Formats: sequence, structure tokens, C-alpha cells
Amino acid sequence: MSIDILKPANRKTVLFFTVLLSITVLVILIMLSDSENYFTPWGDKYWLFLYTSIGLAITLTPIIIIAWHDRVSSPAETGFRHMIKVIFGSLWILDGVLQLQPEMSFGFLSSVIIPVVSGLPALIQPFFIGIVSEWGHYPVIFDAISAIVQITIGVGILLVSRKLLLKSILLLSIVWGTIVWVLGEGLGGTLTGGASYLSGLPGSALIYVMVAAVLLPDITDEVAAKIMSAFLFSLFLFSAIEQAMPSNAYWSGSALSSLAGGMASNIQPIFLQRTISAFSTALLANPLVWNAAIVAAFLIISALWIRSRRIAAWVTAAVSLFVWIFFQDFGIIGGYGTDPNTALPVMLISIAMVIYLKPTAERTTSRIKEESEMTDATSIQQ
Repeated sequence: MSIDILKPANRKTVLFFTVLLSITVLVILIMLSDSENYFTPWGDKYWLFLYTSIGLAITLTPIIIIAWHDRVSSPAETGFRHMIKVIFGSLWILDGVLQLQPEMSFGFLSSVIIPVVSGLPALIQPFFIGIVSEWGHYPVIFDAISAIVQITIGVGILLVSRKLLLKSILLLSIVWGTIVWVLGEGLGGTLTGGASYLSGLPGSALIYVMVAAVLLPDITDEVAAKIMSAFLFSLFLFSAIEQAMPSNAYWSGSALSSLAGGMASNIQPIFLQRTISAFSTALLANPLVWNAAIVAAFLIISALWIRSRRIAAWVTAAVSLFVWIFFQDFGIIGGYGTDPNTALPVMLISIAMVIYLKPTAERTTSRIKEESEMTDATSIQQ
């Protein structure tokens, strides 16, 4: 039995039921949390979940049937591409479930989308004014559509193995991710002053798009790993420059402290609130030292992605975990969080890189050892 469960067919079955169980548990937990902190009319909740249930039944039924039919013939998947496929399929599902928070139907528009659209360059604002207006007229329907699309993308990425269908789902994730990046994240702050990895630069949706673009073509794990390494090199180099720019005021005053302080005001357990608030106070007391350390860390990470990917992955994962907790407040805390913010996906990519590079490093060490032994044997014979 222990051997059978390792077969591809059984792994697909386990993954299938894990996905369904995860969605159910997440929905229950979110509903319980929202009932304590927000009031949404039961009628709106009813229609939100009815629309979503009908939509998911339509979109997921063919995906599940196809995945179930292919579960025996599907080849076993391993390697870096498979790891990031599982990671981002799961993240898409999480994002879709977060969109089902009942307060999203109304508060998300006024608290997130309208401020984001207002902050976009005047040249592209008119393209999104119509969407904002329609969302205001049909908030529950738009909220349900957002959840349906994201959960469908996630389940499809996780379960589908047929190339043509998987590529179609990846293309959908690129399109939808771009829409979210522009409309929900305001281009990730890339066109505004004070952009920082600490606050979510370049936007988690852009990372989702990048991963889908890497999974779309038929490339090797090594090529995919090199592309992601180049992306992370660029990300941390740009972040270091933005963090060091005097015009962004991170070297003095409250600019740096306010990034963490703003998170402390979110609705969350009191011990988290106090911890982040104390950290914000420490930042305010010594902004020069803290910002110098942050800039140095970003520069070192950027350089490491060129010199040593394995060390870079370890350091990136550690720094991103720190950023995710103290500057991004786990991303999903605060009522209107629809994704875990940028640091978590970067951290998970880095962990996947560590796992992928470990056997590579072991193979290299083994090869060097064998070559050394052969050289020694040749020397003895001579």
C-alpha cells in the first residue's frame, strides 16, 4: 500500500481531494472570521455563494472529469517547474477563496479598486473607469466572477496534465493576472514614488504572470530556474535602488516606520498587532541604520542570484519571510486582502529553487569526487 500511493494515479487522486478539502476549510474559516468583524446582509452572502457555486460547477466539472480520466496515463511530474506549478495553483485557489469574503462585494470597490484606479497614470485611467462603474452597479456578481476565475485557474493548474488545456489555463492566468496587477494592485507601485519590496513591489499578480509565462513553453527545469533567477536578480536590484533613493525618504523620518505601522492597524490577533507596532517604533528610532541594512540585504541578494543561486535562494527565503511578517502582515490579514502579497510567492519560489538545486549540487559533488578518484588512480598507475 505504501508503494501504491506513490503511483501517479494515486497522487492525482490525493491532490484532487486535497484541493476540495482545502477550499471547504478555507471558506469556513473565512466566514467565521468575517462574522466576528464585519456585517454583511445575509441576502448578499446568499447570492454571492449561490453565483459562485453555480459558476464553479460549470467551470470545474469538465476540468475534474478530464483530470480524473487522465489520472492513470499522466506521467509522474517532478522538478522545479512542477514545484512552482503546485505552489501557484494553490495560491490562485487561496486568492479566489479570499475574494469570497462577503465584505469584498462592497468594501473592496471603495477601499481597494477606486483608490488604485485614482492613482494610475491619467493616460490609462479612462480604460478602467467603466469597470469601476459596472462593479458599483453589480458588486456581488463581479465579486463572484473574480472568485470563480481565480479558483478555476488554480484547480486547472494543479490537476490538468493535457498540454493544450493546460496552456489555455496558463494563458487565462496571464490575462487575469495582468488585469489584477493593473486594476487591483495599481501596477504594483512600479510607476509611483516610494515603491518598495517591503510594501509589495512589483505586485504579487505580476509574479503570478511571470510564473505562468515560464510554465507556458516546453522548456527544461534548468532553463526555467535560470529565468526565475534573472527575474529575482532584477527585482531585488530595482528594490535596492528604490529603497536607497533619497527622494523616497526611507533614510529619515517616518516613511520606513509607516510601512510597518500601517500593518499594525489591521484587524488581527492582539499579539501580532503589538509585535508589529513595537517593530514600527524601532524603525522610527533608527531609520538610517535600518534602511542601510535593508538596502545592503537587497543588493547582496541581487548579486547572489548571479554568483550562487542556492545561497541566493536561502537568503531570499529568509529575508522574504521577515518582510512578509513585519512589513506585509501575512498579506491576507485586514479584511480586504485578496492575496498573500509579494513576499510569500517570492519565498516559495526560493524554497522550490533550494529543493531543485540540492540534487544538482549533490550530483556535482559526486562527479568531482569520481574525477578526483580517477585522477588519483591514474597517478598511482604511472
